[in-house]
Amino acid sequence: MRLYPAIDIKDGKCVRLKKGLFNEVTVYSDKPYEIAESFEADGAKFIHTVDLDGARGGHSVNSETIKKIVDSVSVPVQLGGGIRTLEDIETVLNLGIYRAIIGTKAVENPDFIRQAIENFGAEHIVVGIDAKNGMVAVEGWEKVSDKTAISLALAMKDIGVKTIVYTDISKDGMLSGPNIEQTKLLSDKTGIDIIASGGMSCMDDLRNVYKAGIHGAIMGKSLYEKKIILKDAALTAAGFGQKQRPSGGCAPPRSRCTRSLRFRPACGWLQRPAPRSYPRADGHIRGSSGFRQSFRGSSAACSGSHGSAWRISPAPASPRLPAYPPAGRRHRPDSFLQWRPPAPHLRRRSPDRRGLRRTYRQRPRWPLPF
Repeated sequence: MRLYPAIDIKDGKCVRLKKGLFNEVTVYSDKPYEIAESFEADGAKFIHTVDLDGARGGHSVNSETIKKIVDSVSVPVQLGGGIRTLEDIETVLNLGIYRAIIGTKAVENPDFIRQAIENFGAEHIVVGIDAKNGMVAVEGWEKVSDKTAISLALAMKDIGVKTIVYTDISKDGMLSGPNIEQTKLLSDKTGIDIIASGGMSCMDDLRNVYKAGIHGAIMGKSLYEKKIILKDAALTAAGFGQKQRPSGGCAPPRSRCTRSLRFRPACGWLQRPAPRSYPRADGHIRGSSGFRQSFRGSSAACSGSHGSAWRISPAPASPRLPAYPPAGRRHRPDSFLQWRPPAPHLRRRSPDRRGLRRTYRQRPRWPLPF
């Protein structure tokens, strides 16, 4: 899912409207290009801009401000508002705008969209559908047409449009959550990229947009009011759809003993389980000292004074270790298990629960199998 932080421009300032009403204006910055720079620094991959004066007047008004925004960032920028002719499209593309959003003209003259796609390519043309109660609004949201949002979206798909920005005007600037149901309906009916706009208020809204299979989401007031932190949202959106790691976020922990020993003996390793001895049938043996020793041979035999306290059973050979301990290195094949339990002062654990490391670094009083 792609996130689109929004910058609405009126009189050269970064503002937000409430429900599209021009008398409900909140000014957030006198320098919109600084807002764009902060969006890019927080991880934005695309920036959505709207020329509110151009949408109301029918021609571009804030070209200089838009040019500053484009020059201040390296990510692509899309622009809507006041684009009514092919010359307007060419002008905004020459400013460095990557995609031109066309709203009113798409309702009044669908053939204009076909000509724009033929001249500039479908990747540079986006249709904006702004709806009030399911009906498309035009001319800066001040007039309502007789076309429904779904019928217009299907008509644009037949023409060759690849991306649509859908805005529920009743949700815009209200921080009440997007219209997921209607946006999902457009996405399912058309099968093209639909960008949800209006009402984003928290991370749960973004998660719901993703779960609905919607291509992207435009965020405006939620960013300026700190309801959503763009840096966190960008990281979360990048992780949508990826397989989660196991609980704990890492691989299963290794044995404490294998970390603490300076090298692993050829015949196996030593661990310290619960101090109880009982026979096992998986190649491990236990003694009264609580230590467990594993032999990597197909069978093992041992002589010593322990008698029936030790039970030995075959274990499958490991491909990483030899089936039988090699000669040398203080090996005595007939007395692997003839060692005494460690003295009490050596059995004490250190505060970090890694007492085995401290134990084996001291000089042992018994022959060890390595």
